[in-house]
Amino acid sequence: MGGFIESPSREADLWIAFAGGDKSAREQLILLYHPLAARIAGKFFAGRAVDSVPYEDYLQFGLLGLIEALEVFDVSAGVKFSTFAGYRVRGAILNGLPRMTENGSQYEFYKRALEERNDSLIGDGKVAFEDFVDAIISLAVGFQLDALASGTGPREGLDPYSSLHYDQLLGSLSGLVKKLPLKQYMVVHGHYFQFKSFVDIAEELELSKGRISQIHREAIAMLRQLLRDRDHVRLA
Repeated sequence: MGGFIESPSREADLWIAFAGGDKSAREQLILLYHPLAARIAGKFFAGRAVDSVPYEDYLQFGLLGLIEALEVFDVSAGVKFSTFAGYRVRGAILNGLPRMTENGSQYEFYKRALEERNDSLIGDGKVAFEDFVDAIISLAVGFQLDALASGTGPREGLDPYSSLHYDQLLGSLSGLVKKLPLKQYMVVHGHYFQFKSFVDIAEELELSKGRISQIHREAIAMLRQLLRDRDHVRLA
């Protein structure tokens, strides 16, 4: 995936196109900086203290940070994107790893929750790259809901600008969850704030697990739209 773009001028053109809402430019920028996320994830994996978390999980957390960085980066700020994104990638990995290395029921729930969310938003993984990127952005909203539910502050390793934006994002998300339609609210609140599995929620609402997965996907999509409309946060 490295070497996708051959010249700085081409990269500059992509940033201009991306700022204008070109989804293709976004995908190409993600391809360009994918090696950055992979390199940082590789360093964390090489220095790991436990062997229970595979490299693929490190990379997934890193890609979430990369995409979040891409969505909030200000080209006019005079800072290299690689520098800015490095903070977000490292912060996303540092924020995600503790949950994957906990023992007992908390670890088991979080592992199962990630599988349920992946199934809800990505399915069997046989999707076009554009749809995969879209699903990863939706997973990022899920991680932000986790942070909101746990009351954690900004991710470790974030610069002040990123920390301020993250605080504002969580503040907006808190109010917007309450604006979801009833079933969507019940699924989001039950899963992220009451730590219930999709199976448990399905039994309570007398629906199939597949239907809960669909409602979850619809709820995350609506939260993304509400965030865009309310705070001009570009999460899609």
